[in-house]
Amino acid sequence: MTNAMPSADSPGATAGKVLPALVTTAVGTRGLFAVTCGARPRKLMTSFFGSRFDGSAGMALGLLFAGADAALGYGTHRSRNSPAPLARWLWAGAGIDLVHFVFAATNRDAGPGRRRATAAMIGALAATGAVMAHVSAKADDPGPP
Repeated sequence: MTNAMPSADSPGATAGKVLPALVTTAVGTRGLFAVTCGARPRKLMTSFFGSRFDGSAGMALGLLFAGADAALGYGTHRSRNSPAPLARWLWAGAGIDLVHFVFAATNRDAGPGRRRATAAMIGALAATGAVMAHVSAKADDPGPP
């Protein structure tokens, strides 16, 4: 019988130890973004993604992003003790963050420095989510017999 968790001396063991703290942070970040975006959707959308999101389109997309992040945070929280479902929620979150990254990187209203900083922050969230999803999926994979 193979242990599903990485052995104590494997590189995945360290990642497996910090995963619960990272998942808690991911849930909190999703919740914060959902509340902020839900409270002031147009303001947040135009600040992060540019004037193309001003008006009713920005309001609608802001509320859509708020709902998506709230659902992702809830799903991540509910599946935190089940590696396979957790990995699926984390992959979905990384995909949504990738969309946010593209919108931020193409914000023509922001100066180059601000555009790069915002895109880098959101890109780091997407990359972190993907790494966490990978680690979570590996924790559920028993490996070769």
